[in-house]
Amino acid sequence: KGKYPELSPKGAFSMTFVFSMEKARSPQIYQMLWDSKGDYYNKKSGKPLDNSGFTIAVYRPKTAKIMGFHIFLGNGKETSVFTTKRVPFELGKKYTMVFNYDGKSKYSVTLDGKSLADGTVAPGGPIGDAIYKPTIGNRAVGSFFPFDGKIYSVKMIKK
Repeated sequence: KGKYPELSPKGAFSMTFVFSMEKARSPQIYQMLWDSKGDYYNKKSGKPLDNSGFTIAVYRPKTAKIMGFHIFLGNGKETSVFTTKRVPFELGKKYTMVFNYDGKSKYSVTLDGKSLADGTVAPGGPIGDAIYKPTIGNRAVGSFFPFDGKIYSVKMIKK
């Protein structure tokens, strides 16, 4: 394990993903856009085994053509988790998702300029240095959540 502070912003940041979904159904409900968290959970307590880095995933129930986003933010001691509202999607259509975080507790998520979520996460705080190399379109640990589409671009802006 290493530390990857260059891709674990300590303050405010924004991430933009341009992607398309290529399958109407998938056996996996999470389609990873970004993962530096390797979110393994203790089966007894339900708590993550690592609380650093962050994960942004498309959330798609396997029986529906709808999507939302599931986001995990690790501050080093705890993990904040939230899910956006879900919307219908079209196969092959390019979508632009933007995630904004103020580095303290406030976030917003838009899809093609329309709000899907905004609010405050608890406990919040700056992102803890990831201990896994960030991956795009898959998990940092293992290969069991590959993206079922195309990711055209990923852009991180530290503010």
